[in-house]
Amino acid sequence: MVRVGIHVNQYMPLYVPPTGSSFASTWQTYANQLAMHENGHVALDIDYAQRMTNALQSIRAGGDCSGILAQAQTTVDSYVAMLNSANEVYDSRTNH
Repeated sequence: MVRVGIHVNQYMPLYVPPTGSSFASTWQTYANQLAMHENGHVALDIDYAQRMTNALQSIRAGGDCSGILAQAQTTVDSYVAMLNSANEVYDSRTNH
């Protein structure tokens, strides 16, 4: 059995505009768009964690442990690189 864990912390800016501030609406729009953007990154992370899990589950036992470990490490490295690339494309596409 293969399990891949994911833990996400999002740190968002907190600002409370003064009452009656004309900036309040602008700030709320920005905060909502930022949260939506960051949630897009989380969706990518979850998607690639599942893809990695599936790929790791497809590794068949056989040979020695070091061979299996090498296959697993190559798979993990590959999916992390693909995730990093996907996040860069997402940032570019969403004008981050």
